[in-house]
Amino acid sequence: MNTKILKISACIAGLALFLYITNQFETPITEPITKELKPVPIQLVDEPVKSFTSIIYQNCEDFSKNKIPSNCFLGETNQKLYQRGIYQSKNSSLSLKNRNLFLLPNHFFNETNSFCVKHLYLQENGFQAFPMTIHNLKELETLDISSNKIKYLEGFSFSQNKILKELNANNNEIRTINLSGFQALKNLSLTDNLINKIEPITKASNIQSIDLSNNQLTVFPYQLKDIKNLTRLDLSNNQLCFMKKNNNFFSLRELQLPASLEQLDLGNNRELKDIPLTFFDQLPNLKRLTLYPCAIPKDRIQIIRAYLEEKNSNIRLFL
Repeated sequence: MNTKILKISACIAGLALFLYITNQFETPITEPITKELKPVPIQLVDEPVKSFTSIIYQNCEDFSKNKIPSNCFLGETNQKLYQRGIYQSKNSSLSLKNRNLFLLPNHFFNETNSFCVKHLYLQENGFQAFPMTIHNLKELETLDISSNKIKYLEGFSFSQNKILKELNANNNEIRTINLSGFQALKNLSLTDNLINKIEPITKASNIQSIDLSNNQLTVFPYQLKDIKNLTRLDLSNNQLCFMKKNNNFFSLRELQLPASLEQLDLGNNRELKDIPLTFFDQLPNLKRLTLYPCAIPKDRIQIIRAYLEEKNSNIRLFL
């Protein structure tokens, strides 16, 4: 009798041990195999955020060589990315700086996910043209695409970005620019490019500041005369010349600038050896003029100084 009881007890103990071990290693069917991706809230700062990984899914960190992970910014996941709180502010900034990007898919931004992106930073990548997907950023106010390999700038490319106010395309490979089509742009910076041609301009009257320094302009950009609100123009470090090959000045039509201009920088144009005094008659609002350094003889500089100071005693001259 005692032997039977011991055998039954041993069987029960073995069965209990078996069930315990099984429960320790068996994963319930209802438990998900992969963990849910957790979005990180956007960092709202005055300066561009340091890394795109700070505002994207925690396990989607490799954007080098344009290898965008398949579960980021594609299809349905793309919409969820924004809808789940990544862009929560009307003043959001998005940085893709220095990620070795050469292109962005056309659906990278769309009307559903990008309505609140106002400041976009794409500098230090490998773009050779402005990404078409930027058209979908209807609220975009600032775009920095400096230090890329952009070849051409055309204002009509931004016809859908109706409130774009600032564009920085410094340090690219731009040779020709067409500023027509910029509707709200106020500040344009194109320094350190290869610009040698400016096409005729229409519908760009809101631009207030243009920086064309460190380019390859040889002919005075009279096309800018149609930008009626332009107040600051930097043409320093080019190859400008006010005289034709036969040593006659260009016509005033070819030297014309908008009367609204207040600051003009012509410094370090080594071919600039003289300026006709009548050139300054078209600039009644000029408050600051920079010619230094230049190749204009000192005696001619003194004549220019006396002429300008007689017209405006408060003008600031750097000759």
